[in-house]
Amino acid sequence: MINNIKFNEEIFVNLKLISTQKTKEARAIKKEEVIILNELLNSKIEADSYIFLKFFPKFLTILKLIDKNKNISKVLEINDMPYITTRNYIFLKVDNAYFVFLKQSTKIKKILFYGYHFISYIKNIVNPQRYFIPKFYISKFQNLFFNIFPRSKFDKIFGIRLLSKEEFLSLYIEKPNSFNTRWRKQHLEPVTDNLQIFKLKDIAKHLGYSTQKNLLILETDTSNKLLEPISHNHKFWQSGNNLLIYSYIYGFRKNVIPYNKINKFLEKNKTVNIFSKDYYESLEKMSSQDVKELLLKKPLNVNGNALTSGRHRALAMIKWIEDENEYIPFYAIHKS
Repeated sequence: MINNIKFNEEIFVNLKLISTQKTKEARAIKKEEVIILNELLNSKIEADSYIFLKFFPKFLTILKLIDKNKNISKVLEINDMPYITTRNYIFLKVDNAYFVFLKQSTKIKKILFYGYHFISYIKNIVNPQRYFIPKFYISKFQNLFFNIFPRSKFDKIFGIRLLSKEEFLSLYIEKPNSFNTRWRKQHLEPVTDNLQIFKLKDIAKHLGYSTQKNLLILETDTSNKLLEPISHNHKFWQSGNNLLIYSYIYGFRKNVIPYNKINKFLEKNKTVNIFSKDYYESLEKMSSQDVKELLLKKPLNVNGNALTSGRHRALAMIKWIEDENEYIPFYAIHKS
């Protein structure tokens, strides 16, 4: 058993899981996950039911052992499976898939389980701050405006600004106490001096003193397809530490594949370990004009004074400046 996973953070980190998928496709994925779990545990497990809430997706699979004489905790421990146990439930994660075992699969326990999530569901729907003026949709609208309309005096209304070099270096790569800092901890550590510094200006100094030789880099294995969504995939984010530091080491490169396109890329390039040293070294460096065009199309997203997207581009710019190139201004979309 593992005790260091916070229930509200990691068990439900998959709030976005399959939220862009149709219900039918989502259920098919969950059935595949149950098959994988059976193979891993070498045991007969079946899915009792699913939870899928449309407005605020929580997609968990409730499981039960067919052989009632077996103890699920022992089955998990024998197979070295991490899990969390509470009074009534056992929560299990396999890669980025989440499962729930009801300790005693009684009708009352099921009613309580569904009732809890149904109440949460209703609270989310009637919460005006979240659903009638949701920051999520405002942010989407800002990005839509940026992509459709040319830059103009209306940018200010939508929180879009051109950043000076000083403003850029004053940004934080991540909020120090955010969930994302814990989630991407291993990849943030090399660039933040083990989570000691977060401001881009300080990161630039730290990386300037460091060299590739004295950084212990462990590459994430991306040679095989990964469970979607990759943004919430434990294996992808927690089995290496190279995803951010390589953006600094190799700078701006052409045709870097975004995370959400990894699986499609691997279907055609099965021998390539994407985001590895060999991968980046195979890509052509960008010219000054290439970088200008990229930054015009891809703004940074900023919440307060911290980046919420564009960290790789920010680190590549630090390397760009370090190599005595002139700073090329970023556009930034500031979330309210």
